[in-house]
Amino acid sequence: MRNYITPIMWIALAAAFAINSAHAQNLDNVNVGYQDDYETNGMNRSGSRASNTAPGGVVILNSQQAGATADQRQSQVSQPTTYVEASPLVESRADAMRKARQGAEVQTEQKIVEKLEESRLEDERPRADRLFGDRFEPVHPVVNAPTATSGVVVAPVVTKSETNVGQVNVDSKDNEVEIIKGSSHEKHHDDHWHSSDNKYYVGGNFGVAEYFDISNMQGNGALGFTLGTIIDNGFMFEGSFLYSNYYIDEFWKIDYFKEMNQYNYNFTTKYSPFKYSFRPYVGASLGYTYRSYTNRTPGYYQGIPDDDSINTNAVDLGLLLGLDLAVTDNFMIGAEYRYNRNLINRSEYDFLTRSDLRMPQYGTPIEELSYYTLLVNGKFLF
Repeated sequence: MRNYITPIMWIALAAAFAINSAHAQNLDNVNVGYQDDYETNGMNRSGSRASNTAPGGVVILNSQQAGATADQRQSQVSQPTTYVEASPLVESRADAMRKARQGAEVQTEQKIVEKLEESRLEDERPRADRLFGDRFEPVHPVVNAPTATSGVVVAPVVTKSETNVGQVNVDSKDNEVEIIKGSSHEKHHDDHWHSSDNKYYVGGNFGVAEYFDISNMQGNGALGFTLGTIIDNGFMFEGSFLYSNYYIDEFWKIDYFKEMNQYNYNFTTKYSPFKYSFRPYVGASLGYTYRSYTNRTPGYYQGIPDDDSINTNAVDLGLLLGLDLAVTDNFMIGAEYRYNRNLINRSEYDFLTRSDLRMPQYGTPIEELSYYTLLVNGKFLF
């Protein structure tokens, strides 16, 4: 019997050992699985180590931390992508010049607006006085200070750079607006004369024309017209025609012709240093003069041609002094004195045109004498 018990015990021990080994291996597999889950979900490693040391231990899972980690992942996935870009650390020379120029423009515009508003206010006060008199107190303008909008500006961290960009110096000059105080009528005329565009004009004139050192001739008047242009530099170029008539006195003598008609065709250059509505000027002219002697005394004189009229030709040089006054934007009036001196002349019967017609052989031809004209004119500008 004892011999049988001993083998049975050994078999039982072997079976128990095998069962314990299998159970321990299963526990190791379970613990390894729990450890993998912990590493995946962020579980506490200390609990895993404790469970691996003793078979059959209790594994504690930190479910709260795993849930928080899952929420963080979900929030990270739902957030939009944000790109953060830093501003340049060093401002370029072009940017500095652009900012300086913009600042100067703003200052200039503010100055202009201030001057315009001041001028309008000065013009409005007389108008209010004319309309309401002293019934109202003068209204003082209320200037509202502009409110600057404040914003949150995140300044980037600027690191010092070794690059030497250089200093930009921009001199901004305030453009002053000159306000001419006075009537709007005068200011408008002055602006019209200051216009840089060339202006053209056409006009008429009338006055007197007389000869020097001739006692037996009397001028009956002069009438003509002009065409010209006004240049911005102060010069005026003009072409003109003037007709004048003279009566030859026949008292106590026998005159050959009693009337002379004179036709002047002049090209004139004038200059005025003033560019306002009142413009004095000086000038010079070069012209062709045509004279016609008519109304011959009846009768026949031996040795003298019996022509009913005689014509002469001459070239004269003139010096003039005058002034113009602008009445409106397109009309001005003026006065002019012109001294004329003969350069050359031609006549077939010069003894018939001498100044002393009583004794032709001793007189001077009228074409060689100096004369003057005093005219009043009006011009239309266009």
